[in-house]
Amino acid sequence: MGISGPKSRPNSVEGGFVDQNGLRGFVEGGVGTGTKTSPALEKIRTEIRHVCAERAENIRILEYLEKVRKEV
Repeated sequence: MGISGPKSRPNSVEGGFVDQNGLRGFVEGGVGTGTKTSPALEKIRTEIRHVCAERAENIRILEYLEKVRKEV
């Protein structure tokens, strides 16, 4: 018996797909590589965009506060 290395993953999975970033997702209608994503996936993407926007705003606020602090 030998030790086998890691098995490679296929580019498509049953009922879903792997996008260009290697992330797995599911399309409406089951198997395929269509471009229409599920409502659940769209909701997650929307939430991620919102969190990223909030983070960017917080970074701008912190940079401003640091600038003001240095001027005092």
